[in-house]
Amino acid sequence: MRFGVLILPSILLGAFLGWNAFSGFVNGMPATMPWTLGERLMTEARVLTDYLYSLWLPRAFNHGLFHDDLIASSGFFSPASTFFCVLLVLALFASAWALRRRLPTLSVALIFFFAGHLLESTVIPLELYFEHRNYVPSLLMFWPLALWISGGAASVHSPLPSSSLRVLRIALAFVLPLALAGLTFLGASLWGNVRDQALLWARQNPLSSRAQAIAAQIELTRGNAAAAAARLDHALAKNPYDLQLLLSLISARCSTRTGITETEVVQTETAMRIARNAGNIGADWFDRTLAVAQAGSCPGLTVDVLDRLLSASAENLHLKEFAPRFVQDRIRLQARIALLRNQNERALSLFNSAFDADPRPDAAMLQAALLGTVGQPQLALRHLDHLAQMWHSPPDAGWSMPSLHAWLLWKSGYWDNELVHLRKTLVQDIAEQKATQLPSSKSDL
Repeated sequence: MRFGVLILPSILLGAFLGWNAFSGFVNGMPATMPWTLGERLMTEARVLTDYLYSLWLPRAFNHGLFHDDLIASSGFFSPASTFFCVLLVLALFASAWALRRRLPTLSVALIFFFAGHLLESTVIPLELYFEHRNYVPSLLMFWPLALWISGGAASVHSPLPSSSLRVLRIALAFVLPLALAGLTFLGASLWGNVRDQALLWARQNPLSSRAQAIAAQIELTRGNAAAAAARLDHALAKNPYDLQLLLSLISARCSTRTGITETEVVQTETAMRIARNAGNIGADWFDRTLAVAQAGSCPGLTVDVLDRLLSASAENLHLKEFAPRFVQDRIRLQARIALLRNQNERALSLFNSAFDADPRPDAAMLQAALLGTVGQPQLALRHLDHLAQMWHSPPDAGWSMPSLHAWLLWKSGYWDNELVHLRKTLVQDIAEQKATQLPSSKSDL
């Protein structure tokens, strides 16, 4: 049982992490990450130390969800805290191993903490800091303290008299739960107030682009577009080519009706070319802003400007190499712009290219439905013909959840049924178009 439940899974996990370490050092990190694997490992010592600090010295109002302002360690003394945090992590792990027989509960709490961070705080190239990673590893952290308070660890030597020790334990048994409950109440009150939460986190994280952008978004929704624009201008002074800040600034300028300048357009073009990880920020923003540009309600923001920004994004090598789905989103948006310009054949070509960038049947069906919605069912059918020609069923389930999901959908015939239904709908649309055109043709005759 011990071999099957503990030893074998540990060997497999170690092999998985070892392979990721080898790949990370030999092949480097993904292009979207601005640090090397060595820099990540050094930085994670600082992150683990901060996780421990937040556990043992809790605060009602922590720094929140935004940690994109964390600077990776470029050396053991850059910053200097890196060296001491590495020593602390090694000392804690070594102490946990050395005390495993004398203080087994303390030992298992520390080892469980480090084991819980093996996946997300070592060699896998995730973002450097996320507070939720600390939840499971901290499950046993206060078990030794609870045992000591309840008298279950009385054998541990203490310089205090037994009577004083008993008073201390009783006091902690009452004070700690009450104090933690109070901190929880204050924290929950903040989480229940989105506006104050966003503004506080922005104040606590002045260098976090995400925190400033979210605070500006809250100010926009509250009708204070001028304050949002001022906040973003201040943040951009420190980070002039942050894509999230620039896109948020354009939205704020449009809300104030002041419009955007050519300088801001060029600055955003540059950011589109060099952004390492736009995520869904860009695609979502373009989806919302395309209607604004089409309506002409924001001075300086036109469909041509959006096309320029998308063309600049096409030159971004980081996204091209690492994020095919983001490339697909960009080409799809360019196809929508082509439709607005009545360039129907170009739009179809772009939709086909978007599908080829990340060949998934749901993407092609979404694009075909979009063509049908704008009155181009013939083009939609041709796009589905491209899907039938280029998409191949998955050969096996694979090892990942997405590949298993794709295999199950194919095996159950889900996509075949959906395609039959969509084709039928498009054919009906074509018939209705011909029916509406027929009376005018007869009258012309």
